[in-house]
Formats: sequence, C-alpha cells, structure tokens
Amino acid sequence: MIIDSVKIRSSRAAVVCLVLLCVLLLTAVIVLETHQLLTKINNLTEERDQLLITIKDYKTEKYQLQENNDLRKRLHEVGYYELHHSYTNFGKSWTESRQDCKDRGADLIIINNREEQVSEIYCQLSVGTFVWIGLTDSDVEGRWKWVDGSILTSGFWGSGEPNGHRGENCVVSYASWWYDYPCNNAFKWICEKNILK
Repeated sequence: MIIDSVKIRSSRAAVVCLVLLCVLLLTAVIVLETHQLLTKINNLTEERDQLLITIKDYKTEKYQLQENNDLRKRLHEVGYYELHHSYTNFGKSWTESRQDCKDRGADLIIINNREEQVSEIYCQLSVGTFVWIGLTDSDVEGRWKWVDGSILTSGFWGSGEPNGHRGENCVVSYASWWYDYPCNNAFKWICEKNILK
C-alpha cells in the first residue's frame, strides 16, 4: 500500500511537473512570437512612415508642376508667348538685344504680372543673372514704356529704383526685381513672341 501511495504521488508529481513544463514552454513560445510580431510591427511602421513621406513629396511635386502648367495655360490663353533666352555667354546692349529678338520675329519680354515675373524670369535663370526686359524711358525721362508702346502702370522695382535719372534708361530684371541701367551696358536678354499672331 505504501508503495502504491508513493507511485501515485510520484505520478502526480510527474504530471504536475509535466504541466508546469508545458506552461513554461507555452509561455516561452508566446513571448518569442510576441517579440517577433512586435519587430514586424515596428518594421512595417517604419516602412509606412517612409511611404507617407514619399507620397507627401510626390504630392508636393505634383502640386508645383500643376501650378506651373496652370500658369502656362493662363498665359497662353491671353495670347502669350514663346520665350527665347540669349544664346550667348556674352551680353549685349539693350538695343542690340532688342535687335536680336526682332531678328527672331520677337521682341524683348514684356512683364504683365508677378506670376510672369517670377516664373519666366526668376525661376528660369541662374541666380546672379541680369537680363534685359522690354522696358525703357528713353523717349521721355521717367515715362516708362514697353517695347509694344504701352505705358508701364505698375512694376516690380527693386528698393530705391528706378534711380538713374537721365543716365539709366533701360531695365534689367535680377532676382525677381527690376533695376534701371545705362542702355549700352552688356547683359543677357529674353525675347518673347506672340505665337497666336
């Protein structure tokens, strides 16, 4: 009887040990799988964050391209234009630049609004480039006229400009602002041609 009692206790102890071993093994598996799942979640979160940044960058680029396209469409709708930049590394006087434009069936650029000033001049030229535009007061001092004969009503003058009095009768654009200069100075230039004419 004592032997049976010892066998029963030994069997129970073995079962308890086996159950405890199973619980420990199950706990270890759960901890391991939880760790792997957390690692995968962290990796997926990082990938998601990177994709969101990429999507934001693409949306920004798309928005900028759309703005540029919209601007070009609006300018085209009002009868505007084909641009030619000076094809030389050397500048020419305002008169020589205008003649080069005329030889191309165009004239020096006329700037009608801020969008045109920024998009076509400032954004397309390298920083530090002065370019002749089609504005002068050569006929009457202080009466600025475009090459098409229209009178300037508002402009994008730099601080203190125009300041040249009789010696500076032609206009250059630089870094989205205008400055009056002597017409015989040498700068690059931009021609425009109305493609609807």
